Amino acid sequence: MVISRIVIPVNIKSSACISTGYASTMEVSIPMETSLNVFCAQQIIAPEIKPSATGEITVTLGPGPENNNANHFTYLGVLRLDVNAAQTPIVFTSEPVDTTVPAGRPVTFTAAVDSSPPYTIQWLKDGDPIKGADQFSYTVPTVTADLDGAKYSVRVSNLQFTGTSREAILRVTVDGDPPTVVSSSSLGPQDLRLVFSEDMEDVFTQDPSSYVVNDGAVTVLGAMLQPDRRTVILTTVEEMPGQATVKISQVQDVNGNAVAAGASATVTVPMPDGLSWLIDFGTGGTPT
Repeated sequence: MVISRIVIPVNIKSSACISTGYASTMEVSIPMETSLNVFCAQQIIAPEIKPSATGEITVTLGPGPENNNANHFTYLGVLRLDVNAAQTPIVFTSEPVDTTVPAGRPVTFTAAVDSSPPYTIQWLKDGDPIKGADQFSYTVPTVTADLDGAKYSVRVSNLQFTGTSREAILRVTVDGDPPTVVSSSSLGPQDLRLVFSEDMEDVFTQDPSSYVVNDGAVTVLGAMLQPDRRTVILTTVEEMPGQATVKISQVQDVNGNAVAAGASATVTVPMPDGLSWLIDFGTGGTPT
């Protein structure tokens, strides 16, 4: 049996609890590595207490080294023990696996154990703890080239046992190809959709000056990269009935590869509903 904690109600009667002119520390000895010094406490909480071989827990309460007032006294209330079930060794039922990911993409490692809670979880990179990585899964939001060959593992402990998973090796592939436009379409007379072949970076991809529509006859008001990081929505000031040609420059994918010089896309923009054209055929029957 492992006692997860012991709660000791304490009432220290002392003028020092009101005035700081007197020391009123009490020393509590319980089966821990060190004793606890208490100042005007209402309760003492000591974690992970293990009974003696005979199943006994002894709590001793007395004046601390700075308690020099003979009129001080204390008393204990009813003790409460929080007991955990018998602990079993950490057995991994699922461990992180070797993974190959293109640079710029996220990667997630997972693990699972069959044992006795409560668990303390810590993910490791190359043997060093990762701050805040204390769940059964760990995600690297954006993989970079310098992480190629990194080793990820997880250490899991309960109140008595500790186990560490295998190390999963992360392989990162770096793409050197420039992004291309794989599809383009109209969302309306003032909105165009471009879909690139790769995940795109934010700055140049969302810069309206990266796009020239109809040789500048149509002004690009905004460029918004969508959550999939490949789709860009262009919004223009003027309407574009008919056909729109978009010339693209300086945009880059997440690996820093710039779009090829002269890249462009042609989009057919449907005429808005209700829009009519006035055609004057003139006296000779020739449209003008």
